[in-house]
Amino acid sequence: MDSFRRQKIDKLILMNIKFINGEILDIGGTNNTKEILKSFLPNKTNIKILNKNKNYQADILADFDYYNNFKKKYDTLLSFELLEYLEYPKDFFNKAYKLLKPKGHIILSIPFLNPIHGDKLDNYRITKKKLIEIIKREKFKIIKFQNVGSVGTVINDIIRASCGYASKSKKGKISIVILFMFKWFFRLLDYLTIYQSEFINSGYFIILRKK
Repeated sequence: MDSFRRQKIDKLILMNIKFINGEILDIGGTNNTKEILKSFLPNKTNIKILNKNKNYQADILADFDYYNNFKKKYDTLLSFELLEYLEYPKDFFNKAYKLLKPKGHIILSIPFLNPIHGDKLDNYRITKKKLIEIIKREKFKIIKFQNVGSVGTVINDIIRASCGYASKSKKGKISIVILFMFKWFFRLLDYLTIYQSEFINSGYFIILRKK
């Protein structure tokens, strides 16, 4: 069962599929994500994966922290749950700008109040205020900047991590099943506290356009 956060991000991607077109570069993506996107996108789209992990069947095997080939330009850049892994996250938007064609879009998701990931490569959490400050240094227009979830999502995903990869107990799977049974409660809590999402959220879903 995916986390509440991941479920919401997947829904937001599908809701904004119109911004994903042309030559696409999925930064930090996987072949699994590529196949899912292909099922929703028209045949004329061309998706390339940039990832330093060869197990993800990347088209471009590279570490984005050190990537500097800006000759190839793309209509759309995708970056889901990547920024927290980078060694130099503040350089991300500058590089993304150089990789985009004029009026191209970048669609990304970034965690905030979200447990440290189980792979232990997790480095950063950045607030909305700081992200906007970094984005404004480049010539991007903000099309969408949406908080992902509220109190219900944050609590659910913390408990999920506590019962899962952060736990030493063998009863983690049982706890996950219990969480699944009470997902209605956390969704209701999200609904009732949506006005608090500016202060309490699991992260951000962002769409930018190169001017």
